[in-house]
Amino acid sequence: MFGDWINSIIEFGMSLHRMTLDISSLACMAALSMITLRHGLREQKKMEDLQMKIIDTLRDHCIYNSEAQKKPHFFSRILGKIAELRSLSREGLQRLFYFKLEDSMKVPTVIEDLYLNSHLPF
Repeated sequence: MFGDWINSIIEFGMSLHRMTLDISSLACMAALSMITLRHGLREQKKMEDLQMKIIDTLRDHCIYNSEAQKKPHFFSRILGKIAELRSLSREGLQRLFYFKLEDSMKVPTVIEDLYLNSHLPF
């Protein structure tokens, strides 16, 4: 049911582990993964400004932190991981949506309320 997707999540986690992210990089990555532009957002400019502040903070960290300086292309690799995480998230939502349409599984109420009853990004 979720086999390939779960395997992708495990591989994603292992690749993050191999990157040896420090706490500051991880915090910026987490913030960027949560702060996304969504359909119907009322104050899109504020969201874009917040995203840019986080990206600038991450870039500065990668430039000026001595440990981050030792890792080639660290900044771009982190941004790539955020894109990969969003892709994994979308894939999971698509699978849940498909299972809901097929009535092949009961979607937990919390998932239904948060995601499936709203406008999905696909």
